Amino acid sequence: MEIKGVVKDITEKLTGTSNGKGWSKYAIILDTGNEHNPLIAVDVFNEKVTAKIGDTVNISINLSSREYNGKWYTNCSAWKLEQVANDSESKEENSDDMPF
Repeated sequence: MEIKGVVKDITEKLTGTSNGKGWSKYAIILDTGNEHNPLIAVDVFNEKVTAKIGDTVNISINLSSREYNGKWYTNCSAWKLEQVANDSESKEENSDDMPF
């Protein structure tokens, strides 16, 4: 599944150990622009986040749910993050190609 939006926030790096292996994660808060519930928190594990607040990105995600003590929890984890060129940047790049 893929979602596109503007990065609104990036949380501090969290680290820990699970099953004897170290891990780190960030959460990217993405504004999808949807009318209802536009903000989505996406976990990024063991990667350096290169996106900045205000960047438009496409994020490929995996959704998973698990039950614990009778309650259900859902995770949204990124496996691919691509920055999208802003329209104003694209127009500036194309304006340099004019023959006059």
